[in-house]
Amino acid sequence: MAQWTKRQLDCLQEIGIPLWKFKVAEGPAAVEPAPEAEPVTYAFYRLGPWVFRFDHRLPVTGLGWLQDLAVQAAEKPVEINGPSSAEAYVDGQPYTEHPLTPEQKRQLWQQLSSWLS
Repeated sequence: MAQWTKRQLDCLQEIGIPLWKFKVAEGPAAVEPAPEAEPVTYAFYRLGPWVFRFDHRLPVTGLGWLQDLAVQAAEKPVEINGPSSAEAYVDGQPYTEHPLTPEQKRQLWQQLSSWLS
């Protein structure tokens, strides 16, 4: 905490600004309240029979596997507000790394293929 000089104190008193003194917490260190967590907003995309959820909007270039899927489905992914209450979605966030490992490709395909049956 900065200390006021005599001249600064005189000036503050002259213009009528009261001097505030800060209290120092006694005992254990004072605990500051935790900042409120911002609500998480997800980005949802529809492509064919699938709805994908990501933690953020996708880059303009998209994701390689999503582009490949769009070519196969003969349509482009469209950003939507969210799935309807009865509609499930695929969490695409774990698959945003580039390139995907063979294990990630296998897991993703297992999720996508379950929607086709």
